[in-house]
Amino acid sequence: MGDGVNCTDIDECHQNSSICEQLCYNSPGGYNCSCKEGYKTSEVNSAMCEDIDECQNSSVCGENTVCINGPGNYTCQCKDGYGGNPTIQCVDINECEASNTCPQNSICNNTVGSYQCECNSGYEGTNCTDIDECATSQYNCTSYSVCVNTNGSYNCSCQPGFTATGLQCTDIDECMSNSSLCNEHSTCENIIGGYLCKCDVGFIDVNGTCADINECSSASYCSADGQECVNILGSFTCMCRDGYIITNGTCLDIDECTTNTSNCSINAFCFNIGGSFVCQCKSNYTGDGVTCTDINKCEKNNTCPKNSMCHNTIGSYICNCNTGFEGENCTDIDECSIGTDDCGPNSLCFNTYGSFRCKCVTGYTGDGVQCEGKLSSIVLYE
Repeated sequence: MGDGVNCTDIDECHQNSSICEQLCYNSPGGYNCSCKEGYKTSEVNSAMCEDIDECQNSSVCGENTVCINGPGNYTCQCKDGYGGNPTIQCVDINECEASNTCPQNSICNNTVGSYQCECNSGYEGTNCTDIDECATSQYNCTSYSVCVNTNGSYNCSCQPGFTATGLQCTDIDECMSNSSLCNEHSTCENIIGGYLCKCDVGFIDVNGTCADINECSSASYCSADGQECVNILGSFTCMCRDGYIITNGTCLDIDECTTNTSNCSINAFCFNIGGSFVCQCKSNYTGDGVTCTDINKCEKNNTCPKNSMCHNTIGSYICNCNTGFEGENCTDIDECSIGTDDCGPNSLCFNTYGSFRCKCVTGYTGDGVQCEGKLSSIVLYE
């Protein structure tokens, strides 16, 4: 720039008027473009810079490393499982030296650049968890034994009721070794692996206790005529009921009426029934048959016919017709027709209900029993 007489160089780099991407170097009458370290001038445009991939050079980083290219630079890192200075050399790391490299119940095996975890016997999986040999049927126990899982293994234990004899489990006879196992009225019976308490005959189990069976609650026992069932502990017996007597093993009815062993009144009838008797008061007596009292028949209406008097007697009664009546029905007596009246001569008899009446005939006077003639009037004439 200048007046044409004196011209001075323009510093395009200072004035930021260059087209350089990174570095600008001024020169007389112009400028040059350059790139920063890690970059190179673009072959297409010299003002532009391209990143240099240093990782393409295998000798940039040390052994057992990884080269990571970045804008204008690169980084060297040791591979997984290695440690050291990556620009010089990386060596294998022994991961097994750390206490927590592998899970519990495992062994750590170091390898080049890595390691392996191997589960101990009886363990499996990523975290080396215990194998339940009992649940997965990976056990070898004998008959009558139970598999019991343990950490990393298992044990074989004899089932209850068995005892170990060498490698075998044999049955324990509990009944022989303990005579008091079972309750009263029961018997101990040994079974494989245990025992049973069986109630004796005549007893039944009720909540673990042998209770007596009341055979008499069933109608199938002692069902013959005259028998009754009597329960006894563990059994029963058949006995004759009241009113029966045993004869040759059979219960026969006692006839209290013919043997005069009843308590019926002398004024009652005795009726024998199976095992007992019934007393019934005779006619004209009242009561329970044991005590019978005379009924006053005369207190009842119509006991005797009309025109009679009722006279009560022990066990019966008598009907006496009133005077002037007779017969079963106490009908009126016609004294006049049968001549039982006491009307005198010269009188007429008139029957009345229950009696009669005498009346003197005309010309006579009196009470009818005695009638006297009347005097006629005499007229005297002078």
